[in-house]
Amino acid sequence: MISRVVGSAVAALAFSVFVSAPASAQLMDPVTPEKIAEELRASGFKAEVHPPTNSSGPGITSRAAEGVDFDISFDACDDGGKRCQIMVFSAGFAFQDPDKRPSKADLNRWNLNEFGKAVSNSNGDPWLDLEVNLVGGITRTNLIDTMKWWNGLVGDFAAHIGWDAQG
Repeated sequence: MISRVVGSAVAALAFSVFVSAPASAQLMDPVTPEKIAEELRASGFKAEVHPPTNSSGPGITSRAAEGVDFDISFDACDDGGKRCQIMVFSAGFAFQDPDKRPSKADLNRWNLNEFGKAVSNSNGDPWLDLEVNLVGGITRTNLIDTMKWWNGLVGDFAAHIGWDAQG
């Protein structure tokens, strides 16, 4: 009987700590594109949600401080495009002059020393991707930090590849 009372008291205490935790520490689960877009907007980013299509899952379009548009795609979602397990930040950099595009060696140097994955598309234009695991949810604090981190990565990558708004 005592172990049941103690066990119930411990469970009640754990629940009260979770409920009384600051909003920033509470877990966002399930993670949905709408919830992520809401947090982007609350942090000063634009955020337009795109529903899933036959060829891709749901997504969000936004803009980094460097004036670079970026997308957030969601993968491993349930059939309704909710309860997503992976969020991918992606930014592409279109160069008008093909001779100014960074080489594969430039992209590989980034990949050796920095976060985010640098790749080039079929045209040779560089892209930066950052994958975020959402299994089990994400806290608001972690999400905001990830968005700030992404924003900084975009600026650092733009400088690394010699990109400006005109490409």
